[in-house]
Amino acid sequence: MFSHLLTSLLATLVIELSVALLLNIKDIKDLSRIFFINCVTNLSINAIVYNLQESFSFYIVFFLIVPILEIVVFLVEGFYFKRLNYDKLNSFLLSLILNGCSYGVGLIYTLIVM
Repeated sequence: MFSHLLTSLLATLVIELSVALLLNIKDIKDLSRIFFINCVTNLSINAIVYNLQESFSFYIVFFLIVPILEIVVFLVEGFYFKRLNYDKLNSFLLSLILNGCSYGVGLIYTLIVM
């Protein structure tokens, strides 16, 4: 489990921080905030998914539960950026772009490996 959590977290951080840089977010404080919130939400969502895989089929977890959890993460991160008065881009749009990219890459990866 630990190696999966670490791999997922590192992939998410690389993707979302890279996308943030492409969005011209270069302030170390802003990048640190993205790093921090992703550590919290990624580890949380993956721990939940890991535990649910014992009770539900892969398809239910991956195609039903994970998208619901990703919506929750999008909202949590959007409110987090809003609370920090992030003003360079709409906080929910930023969360949508960052999470959409990392979720999309994860989805493609899972479908290929599956």
